[in-house]
Amino acid sequence: MIPDFEVLYEISQLLNTQLDKATLATCVGMVENGVNPEALAVRLTPLFLAIIASAWYKLTIVRL
Repeated sequence: MIPDFEVLYEISQLLNTQLDKATLATCVGMVENGVNPEALAVRLTPLFLAIIASAWYKLTIVRL
């Protein structure tokens, strides 16, 4: 991968975005192809919240 992407990935890790490299690359590609980054964030935030909630629910079920 290109060094710029690695820096961007490290920043995303520091910001705790929970994005893996493939997902981050997809998002970057979409923005580079003209998708509004704010609109992308608005659409992805509920999706990530649902994923986190699902994972949290699974963790609590395992502990019971």
